Amino acid sequence: MKNYPLISICIPTYNRCTGYFPESLNSALNQDYPNLEIIIADNCSTDGTQDLVHRFCDSRLKYYKHSKNISPNNNFNFCLNQASGKYFLLLHDDDLIDYDLISSCLKQLNSDNEVGVIRCGARVIDSAGNIISTEYSYGNSLSPEDFFLAWLGYIKKPIPIYSCNTLYNTKKLKKLGGFQSKKNLYQDVAAIARLIFDAGHLDIGEVKASFRRHGKSHGTASRIIDWCEDSLYLLNIICEGAGKNERLIKSSGMKSLCNSCYSRARRIESMTERFKAYFIIYKYFNYSYSPIRYNSKRIQCKIQKELKFINK
Repeated sequence: MKNYPLISICIPTYNRCTGYFPESLNSALNQDYPNLEIIIADNCSTDGTQDLVHRFCDSRLKYYKHSKNISPNNNFNFCLNQASGKYFLLLHDDDLIDYDLISSCLKQLNSDNEVGVIRCGARVIDSAGNIISTEYSYGNSLSPEDFFLAWLGYIKKPIPIYSCNTLYNTKKLKKLGGFQSKKNLYQDVAAIARLIFDAGHLDIGEVKASFRRHGKSHGTASRIIDWCEDSLYLLNIICEGAGKNERLIKSSGMKSLCNSCYSRARRIESMTERFKAYFIIYKYFNYSYSPIRYNSKRIQCKIQKELKFINK
């Protein structure tokens, strides 16, 4: 790189002072890239987050504390609006980035060019930091349409999409409306889709970020409704940008996103709520993808046994 454009790393946080937040903050502070601003948007924490941040004497840090909680997605957009960097990384307060993520992502970018997003591979870790999976990214040679066909599983190339492994074009994301989706569950993927169709993407294969999966239950069937609606909203955005591949993306996306919803439903603890969720998903996706047919044989057997139990 001939120069070092300013890059913004933004950490929205809430009451994780004694949890994952210090580790996430340190992973931002330890970047080897020389021109950073690190924005912390504290969503009205009550646990001493402010005192923790003020113990760091680092001129790159900018700390904001809201007087009341403004919801997670509003806080994401607050982060974006404060960002002055050419690119913007949204680092959730339980995720991590490797020391060279920023420099690795930018070293292949021509100083005269810009793209919608720059991405790298990611590992998935559990609540204790153990690696669950490692996902290299092979999207660099793909058109925007094929990029999403790969993410949806039609093209067999890994495309891990998380906030922690994505640099968003700050100016363009602001112009396109920031982070937003119908239920603000797929707002990060919707932002990536808008940016890729607007300005393209650059992918590096190496794994440079860690997304933390907590394995939480997904609550109730009513929550699954939100995931169904946001899935279909996201698919419409992708289809709008897809041009001649719209029909293929639509069919691939319906199956893939339906299966993602089934996967979330399987983590509902209450058996009754779980099967309510299965029916809701089946209905939302036009009764086309049965919860039994579109799962592994092991899951099929489990679902069939549970259905027999429910019907007794």
